[in-house]
Amino acid sequence: VARHRYGCRILCRLLEHCTTEQGTEKLVTEVLDDAAGLSRHSFGHHVIQCILEHGSTKQQEQIVEGLMEDLPRNARNRNASYVLERVFMHTDEEIQRTLLGKLLD
Repeated sequence: VARHRYGCRILCRLLEHCTTEQGTEKLVTEVLDDAAGLSRHSFGHHVIQCILEHGSTKQQEQIVEGLMEDLPRNARNRNASYVLERVFMHTDEEIQRTLLGKLLD
C-alpha cells in the first residue's frame, strides 16, 4: 500500500489523524520493516516522512537505523534525501547527532 500512488496518501492521512490507534500502529510496524527501501521509493518516501513527523520516538529511531544501513546510497538518492531532511526537522537532538556523525564519517 505504501508504494501505491494513492495508497501512500491514505497511510499519511491515517498517521495524521489516528497515529495511536492499534490498527494504525500495526500498519506502521509493517511499513517500518522496509523503511530503507520505502525511503528510496517515489511514493513510499511520503509515508516514511509522515511517520517521522507523527510517529513515536521509537518509530523514528527505526527509520534512522534503516537509513544508516546504507547511508551513502540514501544520501545520494533523491527520495531518501527528502527523508533525511525530515529526520533533521522532526527528531530529537540525540538522533540527529547520531545521523550527522555517521554522515560525516
